[in-house]
Amino acid sequence: MSVGIEIRAFWKDLALKLAERLKHQYGSKIHLYVRSPEELRAFERMNADGRWDSVSNNNVLPSAMTTTGLDEAKVIARAQEFEKIIGTTYSQLVFVHRHFGRGFSPGSFYYPRSKRHDRVGHIQMLHAHSELLEFWRREIDGKGLTILLQGDKDAAVMARASGILYRRLDTTRYKNYWYWTPTEYYVNPAVEPAYHAMTSRPELSLDEPYAVAKAKTAWFKNASLIDTLRQSGAAAVRHLYWAARRHQKARTIDFAEHVAFPLRAHFAYRRMIGGRTVRLADLAGKSFAYFPLHKEPETSLQLMSPEYFNQHSVILSVARDLPAGVVLAVKENTWSLGRRPSNFYDQIADLKNVVFLDLSERGLDCARAAAFTVTITGTAGFEAAVMGKPVITFGRHNMHCFLPHVFTITDELQLRPAINRILSDAIDLDQARRDGQRFLAAAVACSFDALDFGLYVPGKPRLVTDAAAENACTGLIESLSWPQSERAFGRVA
Repeated sequence: MSVGIEIRAFWKDLALKLAERLKHQYGSKIHLYVRSPEELRAFERMNADGRWDSVSNNNVLPSAMTTTGLDEAKVIARAQEFEKIIGTTYSQLVFVHRHFGRGFSPGSFYYPRSKRHDRVGHIQMLHAHSELLEFWRREIDGKGLTILLQGDKDAAVMARASGILYRRLDTTRYKNYWYWTPTEYYVNPAVEPAYHAMTSRPELSLDEPYAVAKAKTAWFKNASLIDTLRQSGAAAVRHLYWAARRHQKARTIDFAEHVAFPLRAHFAYRRMIGGRTVRLADLAGKSFAYFPLHKEPETSLQLMSPEYFNQHSVILSVARDLPAGVVLAVKENTWSLGRRPSNFYDQIADLKNVVFLDLSERGLDCARAAAFTVTITGTAGFEAAVMGKPVITFGRHNMHCFLPHVFTITDELQLRPAINRILSDAIDLDQARRDGQRFLAAAVACSFDALDFGLYVPGKPRLVTDAAAENACTGLIESLSWPQSERAFGRVA
């Protein structure tokens, strides 16, 4: 194999150990891709012994988007030709770009802005993305790549168009199990066949959030205003350091937004706990639907669900179709605190049949107590499905969509009948629990235990054991023989 591997901070240590195994155990050629000139120089220094066959900077957008004197007609024609090749629009490519795609993320207005990206016009944006796709075409053809690992949507679509394999890591959302998805939609195509082929049903307990989710939420629970001010100060120092080193982040991220963000997040957190929210105990004995807000911008939302990604629209639609006496309980996502538009919560609070759940409530408990869970691509839908609770999902690529107690909404006219069926007790909940357990067992069987990977604790080094890397390598090789499906490539009605 000739393997292209995109390096990201989160998985760098695992990636390097995986690359070593692929090279020595399978004789693979290894080509690394990084995101900045600084990273390129660092990895070139690390490669003095030739452990990788090449290291390249695949972040071609910054230079390409400042090109002047462009011929508009030629830029458009080139972009249209690439759209035919990749089978999607350039707008879908920018969904997941946190600056180019911010207009597609209405729930994260206060995500730190990039003045440099704000100055880029439509034609420059098209040119830049054509250059990015051309980069991948040259790399795939010139280096004979046979598989791309961890690339964004641009890498995924060019891999598909070139007839080579693509794999990306995602968490199974159970303990610390992960899997290699063959597309940017994070589908695990092995789960459904494994579910139908399963003759026994191992008893697996889903009584706590998965490992990475627990690690992410620890900070907010203990952060005081003093801690938050320290965070803002650290952000200021960090930005000044970038500027002194002439790092591209100093030009990409707005200083004021970067420094103010921890404070906005702190006060948003205080609003989402206490007096203006409700606890599960307040809803005891009442029928309610549960909708946990998604983090924005986030690849698991915009990348995984390009067909539907407007959370405010979900809230309005569900509130519209709920029968009298049933409320929608909305719970904020910790990692979107401080990013929402100024009146985001006020506008939702105007809906008389919508309440905000206290942020300290556990998502698992919310899903268990609710009559049904509403989601797009969030973990709550997976957890509710596993527990045998009805789920209404607006995302079409969730691995649990095939379960009988999961209702995938592809047309708004389907929503009210789905709600009515759930609330009329037409679903056999005992069977749904059995189906959920069987589904979880299938998902785990088609995943690998990542052991210590991703379990970052502030103040401690992020290390990855050889055993975790070996499991990831074994999981990757096994995934190469997985069956494909229409859902895996987004071809879902």
